[in-house]
Amino acid sequence: THPEPRQTRPAQLDPTPHALSLTLPTNGQAYIYLRLVSGEKLIAPLTLYRADAHHQWVLKRNLLLGLFFGVLISMLGYNFSLYIFLRDNSYGVYCLYVATIIFYSLTMSGIGQAYLWHNNSTINAHTYGLSSSLGFLAAACFIRTFLELPKRGGWTLWLANLSIAAWVITITLMLSGLGKLPQHLADFMGIASCLIGITVTVYLWVQGSISAKYLTIAWAMLIVSTFILMMGITGIIPYGNWVTVLQYSGFAIEVVLLSMALAERINREKKQRIAAQTKVLEVERQAKIDLTQTIEEKTQALKQALGSLEKANAELSTLSQTDALTQLANRRHFDNTFEQEYKRAKRQHHPLSLIMVDIDHFKHINDQYGHQAGDECLKMVGQILKTHAARAEDFPARYGGEEFCILLPGLTQAEAQDVAESMRINVEDSTCLYQGKAINLTISLGIYGEVPGETGSIQAILKHADQALYQAKTNGRNRTEIY
Repeated sequence: THPEPRQTRPAQLDPTPHALSLTLPTNGQAYIYLRLVSGEKLIAPLTLYRADAHHQWVLKRNLLLGLFFGVLISMLGYNFSLYIFLRDNSYGVYCLYVATIIFYSLTMSGIGQAYLWHNNSTINAHTYGLSSSLGFLAAACFIRTFLELPKRGGWTLWLANLSIAAWVITITLMLSGLGKLPQHLADFMGIASCLIGITVTVYLWVQGSISAKYLTIAWAMLIVSTFILMMGITGIIPYGNWVTVLQYSGFAIEVVLLSMALAERINREKKQRIAAQTKVLEVERQAKIDLTQTIEEKTQALKQALGSLEKANAELSTLSQTDALTQLANRRHFDNTFEQEYKRAKRQHHPLSLIMVDIDHFKHINDQYGHQAGDECLKMVGQILKTHAARAEDFPARYGGEEFCILLPGLTQAEAQDVAESMRINVEDSTCLYQGKAINLTISLGIYGEVPGETGSIQAILKHADQALYQAKTNGRNRTEIY
């Protein structure tokens, strides 16, 4: 038979690409001559079917191809939507790779030539080499992106870059029309790319990369099937339809597993981000706890320091206001207190009395017994005065040398005289013991009291009490006198 060229009557094309209807004699021999012309490598397996067997084969083939392309297109659409929402480059490169698989499968199955570009001689001239080369190029780009090879560096990145550069050069040469050289180069690069892909993924899997593990599993069957196909194409092994079916199966399994691998990586990275965020939050929480604890400790230490400082200041203030020997108020403290009590008494119109005390013959005691004995006498007299000035507002003080003052707010002169007389008697009846020696003491006391008026003054009260003390000493000592 001599059918006309296919491209001249597309309306008569069978739904199954490249199927020709033949009428053969019932008896005898028939010779069929086919002339096939192609600008590149041509795969043309031939099979004769009876009409009924051919119909069944077409149904089965179309069903399998429908399932195959349905899986690819659904994976492409699903992952492209993920790329739109997530903007993850891995999904974008994956979609590009699936698109090249669809283009390659349309070419290898003949569907593309029969229904899509059968009249386009330019595409037909490069369809096989271009589709397969684009598939390998997209695969190399996907491996580089999915395994994050730029972050890893080293020989794995170098091999991936070399593979991508080689396929770009191959495609460029193929489109430039340099004859069969680019196709031979593509055949060689196809086998080399399979070896590079499996080497890189297995190596990174061994190094602990979870992404490489899933990628190796997903690519395993496709790489093996593609490797077998390339050996069949190059004539290393006999070529048959089974190698194409094997590769289609590898493609279908691969795109599903790669999609699952992408989803797993996204989930794993999400978990890692959540874990990292949780860790950061835990670190922040612990830091806040530590900071709070540190602040509390520092605050407590500061409170203790302030307490110690206040205590030290109080002790210092007490020391600065206390006579070290008798433990009574010193002269400065007495002067300040006297001024305050005088103002209060003047404001409230209350009486204010002052007793001035002097130890009789104190110089003689120092000369006879020594200054240390004199100090003990001063201590004893100070304690007696403090005992009789028992009210909270009473204020005994050492005025200087052997002289003492007792400020009695609220007491009149007569009431102050009773206090002074009890002091005098107590001192007279007491004995100061020093190094086994008994020292008898007496004191002289001068008293003055008034309700402060507009014309009065502290100096006047001191002067009058001192004059009364002088009178007591003049009158024989060991006595109490009122001004």
